[in-house]
Amino acid sequence: MLLDRFLRNSNGGVAPMLALVALPLFGFVGAAVDFGRAASTRVALQSALDATALILSKDAPNMSGAELAQKANAYFQAEFNRPEASNVTLTPEFSTPTDGNFQLKVTGTGTVKTMFATMLGTPQITFSDTA
Repeated sequence: MLLDRFLRNSNGGVAPMLALVALPLFGFVGAAVDFGRAASTRVALQSALDATALILSKDAPNMSGAELAQKANAYFQAEFNRPEASNVTLTPEFSTPTDGNFQLKVTGTGTVKTMFATMLGTPQITFSDTA
């Protein structure tokens, strides 16, 4: 009788539903924050790669591969200052497709550790870009 009366009672039915929905809702809002941080870091990476490629393009034809990598790293580290980014690697590639022309490609990759999306099974977000 008591159980039957409990099941028929509809007073205060919103609070338990809110409790059930709150955890996934907070999880998805937290994941949105994490993905926003990763997107912001990727935009900063793209900006630093563009600046590095532009400044290297002036002297790149006269540099060896080791010099190019060293200068690219120095310029990139001066431009890219994001403490949330980890495992950031930079790969400069220089090629001369035809005589008198050259192509300079600078690629960067890294990861951002998540704070909230870890609960959803994503401990880090990988990002990369090319200039």
